[in-house]
Amino acid sequence: MLDLVLFLKAAFLGIIQGLGEFLPISSTGHLIIFEKLFGLAPAQFGLSFDAFLHLGTLLALLWFFRNNLYSLIKGVIQEIKTHQFESNLKLASLLIVGSIPAGFLGLLFESKIETTFRAPSLVAFALIGFSIVIFLTERMTRTSQTVSNLSPSRSFLIGLFQSLALIPGISRSGASIVGGLLTGLSEIEAARFSFLLSIPVVAGAGLKKVLEISLNGVSREQTLYYLIGLFFSSVTGFLAIKYFLKFLEKHGLGWFVVYRVGFGLLILFLIFPGKL
Repeated sequence: MLDLVLFLKAAFLGIIQGLGEFLPISSTGHLIIFEKLFGLAPAQFGLSFDAFLHLGTLLALLWFFRNNLYSLIKGVIQEIKTHQFESNLKLASLLIVGSIPAGFLGLLFESKIETTFRAPSLVAFALIGFSIVIFLTERMTRTSQTVSNLSPSRSFLIGLFQSLALIPGISRSGASIVGGLLTGLSEIEAARFSFLLSIPVVAGAGLKKVLEISLNGVSREQTLYYLIGLFFSSVTGFLAIKYFLKFLEKHGLGWFVVYRVGFGLLILFLIFPGKL
């Protein structure tokens, strides 16, 4: 039987994931904090649930960029047939190269990510500390290059920044946007490339975890709540991508820096009285 409280918690966490995955505020960091505040047991709502939430945001990415991805795949096939290395093959190679750091480091530090890295204090310090990096980078870089100007080495550098998000509180989108700005991309171009670059990483991590879940078995009740979270993360994620890009054009990243610092301080405030 569906538990209304658990339904609302699953839906809320799905919304948090959808917003946090694409806004530079760290979805994983928020999930860790709210799962602890809600008193959710890891066996019920833990890494397995997080994996389904990430698949929800993957669906949001695929749907939002469906035309771009279709054109990219079609273009890559055509360029391979004609033995030409042009814009589509270049973009595909940039995305592959940029995905290597997060994929490699994610596998290397998987056990740390699932245990040590989930400490609320680490989330708080990462939120606050990387806010300084975002703030300074945005003010020190004034460039307007497009993705077509990227080289494989610069894409790899953006991928290295993206891999920083393995630490909860950093933010995948925030880190890769910073990397994009440092390599000369405009904020909008950096954000769009960040979203495209996250597709292979989110897909790989999410599908790997779902495969592990299917092998170990999961109850029908758990599956229901996982699907609720997936639905809300996908819908919210799609809206977050759409309106974040519009917001970024006019306002930049400043308000997100303010939010990150405020949320980080709130976490520290909750830690010291023992509420987290």
